[in-house]
Amino acid sequence: MSQNAMKRLYLMQVGSMPEYQIPIVCYLVQTGDGKNILIDSGLPEIMPEGEAEFENGQDVIEQLASIGLKPDDIDTVISTHYDIDHAGRHAAFTKALLPIDPNGISQWSAFGWWTGTRNCCRGWS
Repeated sequence: MSQNAMKRLYLMQVGSMPEYQIPIVCYLVQTGDGKNILIDSGLPEIMPEGEAEFENGQDVIEQLASIGLKPDDIDTVISTHYDIDHAGRHAAFTKALLPIDPNGISQWSAFGWWTGTRNCCRGWS
């Protein structure tokens, strides 16, 4: 088995859309070589006005702490897409690689997350 193969997979419910009974989830993949990969980061800590359809649950950072991890322990954050329920806590993971395509930068700018200094677009020209 390859050293970087998945060793553990955590499913973390971080909120919901109660009206539709839809959970909001994040995934943590831990690899055999010790890497921590977070897929989505859930809802923001404080919901913006107009986002009443969402309900926060246990925050992704709290859930990571429950297994002994801090935001700085996350090596990579992967976004399935950039809606508020998938990327709401990305800014907390300041040391993580954030692989996004150049089109995603405009969405990050709209959320105030992109400063142009993040290590996010390795491999894209």
